Amino acid sequence: MYKKHSSSWLLVLFLMAVASFAFAGEKAPAGKDEAPAAPVVEEMTGKILLVGTSHFPVIQFTLDSGDKVSLGGEFQNELKRLQKVTLKVKAVAKGNRIGYKHYEVIDFEILDIGKGVKPYFGLLQIQGESVLLKLRDAGDLIRLTGNSKVLELLKNAAENGGRAWVTGTMKNNQIKVKKFRILSGN
Repeated sequence: MYKKHSSSWLLVLFLMAVASFAFAGEKAPAGKDEAPAAPVVEEMTGKILLVGTSHFPVIQFTLDSGDKVSLGGEFQNELKRLQKVTLKVKAVAKGNRIGYKHYEVIDFEILDIGKGVKPYFGLLQIQGESVLLKLRDAGDLIRLTGNSKVLELLKNAAENGGRAWVTGTMKNNQIKVKKFRILSGN
């Protein structure tokens, strides 16, 4: 009888030893006191080009260095409307997608829409009968003037919380719109 019990205990001790070696490399779950690591935000400058099919476009961002990455995130629909525009984006790496290193954009700035022109960019708002642009950088409200059909399009986007860029002549806190692009809200 004594041998029967001692072999059972030896088996239990052996299994415990194997289990302790098997789990020795694993870390215990993070405690409640430990804060998760903050994501690393990268700043990149380049141009957007939509590639792929019309049903499954990929937002390809060609960096100034010539490297190509893909972009997504909450501004994805706005970014799709900025082809061939030079942007500065703040983004977080999110692995690889369709052969590209992928980034989720958390903010962006329009640097050049072509020929060295930097537009005014911000949130469209309505005040009375006026269409205003709340500038992204300064937060100033600028009244938009010009062609009534253009202003009607901008007003419709403003009613839906839209954002846009515009170019034109600035005078007395007003912009006479020459060119524009609605990025959201239409």
